[in-house]
Amino acid sequence: MKQLVLVAVFLAGGLSAARAQDYINATHSTAETVLKKKYPAKKHHSPVTVSVDTIRVLWKGPAGARTEYIYAFDDNHLCFSETIITHCDSCLTGYLQQVLDKKNFGWKKINENQYISRFADNLMIELSADEALHSFSVLRVDWTRELYDMLIKD
Repeated sequence: MKQLVLVAVFLAGGLSAARAQDYINATHSTAETVLKKKYPAKKHHSPVTVSVDTIRVLWKGPAGARTEYIYAFDDNHLCFSETIITHCDSCLTGYLQQVLDKKNFGWKKINENQYISRFADNLMIELSADEALHSFSVLRVDWTRELYDMLIKD
């Protein structure tokens, strides 16, 4: 019973922290500013690590549970990829469900490891094929109408 309560607490806290796809197309400086405010440094340690082409956030939850968010930026300093890495399958399921629950993107499952948004949103979710890695990425994609139509066909 204790484990069930801990998982519920972790998911509740983690889901409020997870904001997958919210930074796609955001500038590096905007994402950095927002993430540093959201995850402030404590006692000489910052959960936010910044480099030229990535921003990493390490969120530590109850009972030492950890989730890492990785935001990747293109040559124009716009976010093109958001990756969530967690250490349990049920946590990953919760994070993924939060993204899929954003109905305005019209997510469609195209195979076991991928979902695509509406054509106009140009987004794809890709789950790691390695079951030992509990991760998925939301990616900005530049598809043509023809390619998109091929992807959504049964």
